[in-house]
Amino acid sequence: MPKGKSDALNWLRAHVLYEGADCLLWPYSTTRGYAQVPMDGKIAKATRVMCQWAHGDPPTPKHEAAHSCGNRRCVNPSHLSWKTRSENQLDAVAHGTVFRKGNRWNTKLSPTQALEIRSLKGSLSQDKIAARFGVSHSTVAKIHRGELWRE
Repeated sequence: MPKGKSDALNWLRAHVLYEGADCLLWPYSTTRGYAQVPMDGKIAKATRVMCQWAHGDPPTPKHEAAHSCGNRRCVNPSHLSWKTRSENQLDAVAHGTVFRKGNRWNTKLSPTQALEIRSLKGSLSQDKIAARFGVSHSTVAKIHRGELWRE
């Protein structure tokens, strides 16, 4: 395991043997819903680092760390595995986190999830709502402002 000085990397290192069944949510900031960690002078996806530490190197450099739970903020080693891009996209469709439109993949919450996010406005912080649905804070804010998922 590479050495690093960041709190985020240390947190990830401390949880590599986590055995809980629930999602292990990344406690630091995310970009586009993905957990990131400084690694070897670059920014890496925390899920990829965790998958590598827990399950070894990917079969090919093109393999992705895929979530069995569908939550992009989850770094639970038992929820991660190496999959091809196609396999990962098919999982995302099954989770309801993306849909296919023609030849393109589009990230999308279900209408029910968007309504629930809207209904939680004022009762939970946007950060807590974002963590619950595995989306970014800005996605929640846009839904609350009516910029996404207008009624």
